[in-house]
Amino acid sequence: MKKMNNNDSPLVSVVMAVYNGGKHLEPAVASILSQTYTNFEFIVINDGSTDDTQKTIEGFNDPRIIIVNQKNHGLVYSLNKGIQMARGEYIARMDADDISLPSRFEKEVEWLSRDPKRGMVSTYFSLIDFEDGRPIGETMTFPIHHADLRRSLYVTNPFPHGATMYRKSVVESLGMYDKNDISTEDYGLWVKLSKDWEVGLIPESLYWYRINNPDSISKLTSNTQEDNVVRIRHEQWSQPFLKKNWLSLWKDYHDIKYEVPQSYRRMVEYIYKSQQHLLAKELLLHHKYIYGLHQLIGATFIYPRGMLKLIYFLPQSIYKRIVRKLRGNKK
Repeated sequence: MKKMNNNDSPLVSVVMAVYNGGKHLEPAVASILSQTYTNFEFIVINDGSTDDTQKTIEGFNDPRIIIVNQKNHGLVYSLNKGIQMARGEYIARMDADDISLPSRFEKEVEWLSRDPKRGMVSTYFSLIDFEDGRPIGETMTFPIHHADLRRSLYVTNPFPHGATMYRKSVVESLGMYDKNDISTEDYGLWVKLSKDWEVGLIPESLYWYRINNPDSISKLTSNTQEDNVVRIRHEQWSQPFLKKNWLSLWKDYHDIKYEVPQSYRRMVEYIYKSQQHLLAKELLLHHKYIYGLHQLIGATFIYPRGMLKLIYFLPQSIYKRIVRKLRGNKK
């Protein structure tokens, strides 16, 4: 294990777990060491690799790197170990085959530092081909308000795990990553964290995410991942829904033009509109009819055509239940 020469505690601890990193490990590590923000330690958990992973990491000869060699225990165990070791106030995640653009840490630290109630932040991200590392021209975007992101978690995970930065104390208070959330450890953690802490997205692509990895853990455990996603969402729907009235939906939709750079604006507006109708649909399917109707009214104000899609999708039985529910409320 290599130790930092600097005795001062860094503000940020980067935690990266790697198993047989291969040719993509070197550019991933280099992207961290090239950050414009430099007050960090870099904890690399070598999770039982059988290739040249250790040699590749040691080749950088950077005092900020701390290498931990262990038997293969899996991602959740490795990440929790890295968090426990971390000396920084903030934990920055990094995946061993992705790329962090130079200003990522600088902008994430700035966002978290503005308010002690802010618990986690991530960024937009661009997809790159697994083999050649070239962007394929698609950037994943979402609305950036806490309320919208928390509502998004009912139907999707808007945060790329490797691009996140969060407060160590917050994640430790939540029990860190859950070993039962195989391939969804980040999703389960964000759901818990967002209930009491503000979460955010920086509206700029500061992370390149490799796709089409044939050895991806998500692909190898796809059935377990699907089961865990269903379970996490079911647990959310069993709790009170975070509602927004139609005026808030309308205002936040029109505020996108002031908060999101023009290059991302059209996609974010489309995703915002689509998600409002998707939430209305899910509310009705989960028998939350009053919430669902209020959500549908607000969604229709910003995206009238979405109503037709929803009407086409919902089964006739749902309409009958809605009518019965409304009649019951009038008595």
